[in-house]
Amino acid sequence: MKLSCLLFLLNLSCSLNNNSAKSDSTLSNKNNLSAKETAFIAADSSIFKKQKATSSELFLLNEDGVLNIDSLSINISLKENEKDKYDLQVFKNGKSIFTEKDVEGISKIFINEQLLMFSIFSTFTEDGTNEGKAFAYDWVKNEILINKEKLTNTCNPVFLNGNFYLIDNLRLIQLDRNFNFIKATPVYFKANSDDYLDFFLICSLNTEKKELIINFSPQKSSLPCVGYKGYLSSFAKKIILLN
Repeated sequence: MKLSCLLFLLNLSCSLNNNSAKSDSTLSNKNNLSAKETAFIAADSSIFKKQKATSSELFLLNEDGVLNIDSLSINISLKENEKDKYDLQVFKNGKSIFTEKDVEGISKIFINEQLLMFSIFSTFTEDGTNEGKAFAYDWVKNEILINKEKLTNTCNPVFLNGNFYLIDNLRLIQLDRNFNFIKATPVYFKANSDDYLDFFLICSLNTEKKELIINFSPQKSSLPCVGYKGYLSSFAKKIILLN
């Protein structure tokens, strides 16, 4: 896939889940909830509410496949090779600190006060379907972390309240500071009863103070994605996105 096409698709979405009929994980209209649906939302749930304003932007490579972060002396390069794939390199102070050959691309890039994070795609198709793994670089400790577990239909990871968070289909994966698995929490969407959810899209993750932002669209055709923000309860068994 050409880099220009990959960048275009990343602007649309990073996570895709195909459903050919009305989803069992869809809830009916908020003003017409059944007792069962009300209980489903209330019990062991973290509620994420739709945001009017967009969250701070994540970073993308430019059209040449490069991102220069001058303030951190970090550079990321994605160059096409003779196999019609890409060679990825990350530089710190002009020296290569990480290389991976024959990748299909990377996700949007999340940066906080200590960490740089993105997903590396081993497959990426034109409809947005992907497989990949999470990469994190701690430039304070000069430490690289890679989650080698394959993630399906993933997007960029984030770091929040001492833990990493990744997307695997419609599950939020929580890892500790050393990339050890803690738990997986399913993400549900509350839509109007006449919505037909043929495609779910989790475009990206972001943070705002101590809250997580899930940028989401219930249908591939209804872009752009919308941010849903909320606090993650350590006891939550599911995340509900409410309009």
